[in-house]
Amino acid sequence: KRIIYSEKQINQRIDAAAEWLNKKFKNNKQAPIFLSVLKGALPFYGNLIMKIKIDVIFDFIVLSSFRGKMKPSCMPKIITDLFNNIKGKDVVIVEDIADSAKTLCVLIKYLKIRKPKSITTVVLINKPDKRRVSFEPDFSCFTIYNSPFIIGYGLDINEKARNLPYIAEFDKRYLGKV
Repeated sequence: KRIIYSEKQINQRIDAAAEWLNKKFKNNKQAPIFLSVLKGALPFYGNLIMKIKIDVIFDFIVLSSFRGKMKPSCMPKIITDLFNNIKGKDVVIVEDIADSAKTLCVLIKYLKIRKPKSITTVVLINKPDKRRVSFEPDFSCFTIYNSPFIIGYGLDINEKARNLPYIAEFDKRYLGKV
């Protein structure tokens, strides 16, 4: 329907996120683990990680709650677990969107059982007016209020539109066609 954030705007905010993370972890003796929540966070993670100037360890986890729909279908489930042992390590969760934040809260609770040194959350899109749980990301590139359903830059509709280089409002007239 319309572009909300251009590729240029997204890149500028990812630069700001990388700068914030570089400062936060510059004196770490251990490399923090950067954990991408797949699939949606992959474009954000890939762009962000290339701008990090400190040593990091890559890791990934697959969680699912939307399953390509416009509303969450159930409580989030862990589909594929992370690879690294996070005990005593700094973990940076990189997520595409924090709307209801149920997925992130489930993930954080799950990770805390493994006793990391710290957990930092970085999200591309923060939608605080959609919250169902108490949560605020440590860093968000964009905060949107009263927002429509959005696609692009990792955000999908029925697994499509993730590869758009911008974030756009999805036109619901086309819902049956995707």
